Amino acid sequence: MILYLLSHALSAWFAFFIPAYSTLKALSRQAPGDQEVLKWIKYWTVIGTFVAFQYVTEWFLCLMPFYWEVKTLFLLYLALPQTEGSTYVFNTYLHPLFIRNQADIDAFIHAMRYNSIGFFQTKLQVLLNRAQSGNAGAFSLAPVLNYLQTFTKSPPPAASNSTPSSQFAREARRTAARS
Repeated sequence: MILYLLSHALSAWFAFFIPAYSTLKALSRQAPGDQEVLKWIKYWTVIGTFVAFQYVTEWFLCLMPFYWEVKTLFLLYLALPQTEGSTYVFNTYLHPLFIRNQADIDAFIHAMRYNSIGFFQTKLQVLLNRAQSGNAGAFSLAPVLNYLQTFTKSPPPAASNSTPSSQFAREARRTAARS
C-alpha cells in the first residue's frame, strides 16, 4: 500500500504537476496573441493540476458517495466551451495560488530534482561497488555516474525580480489588487 501511494505521488508530481506548473511559468514570460490558444493552455494547466491532486487522493476520494458522478460533472464543467470552467478556475484559484507560492514551489522542485539525482547516484555507486567486488571484468558505471554528477551542480533557480509583461502577469496583479 505504501509503495502504491509513493508511486502515485511520484507519478503525479513528475508527469502532471511539473508540466502544468511549467506551462504556467512559460505563459507568464510570454504573451500569446491567440485567445483560443490561451484558453486551452489554461485548460491544460487546470487539468494537469487536478489530475496530479486526484491521482494521489483518489484512493480515498473514490470512497465518497457519488464521487465518479461529481468528478465527471466537474470535468465537463472544465472542458465545455459553454461554461469555460477551466478559465474561471484558472483565473480565480489556480493562477493566484501559484503566483503567491512561486518561490516556494520553484525551490521544492529544485530540491526534488537534486535529491532524486543524489539518490540515483548513491544507488548506482552501490551497484558499481558490488559489480567490481564480485567480478573484476564487470562493466563500468563510472561514465553514468559522471553524467549524473553534472546535474547536481546546478544552482537553485534565482527569484525573478523582473516584472513579467505577459497577460498572465497583468491578471495576477489585478487579482492581487482585488484581494
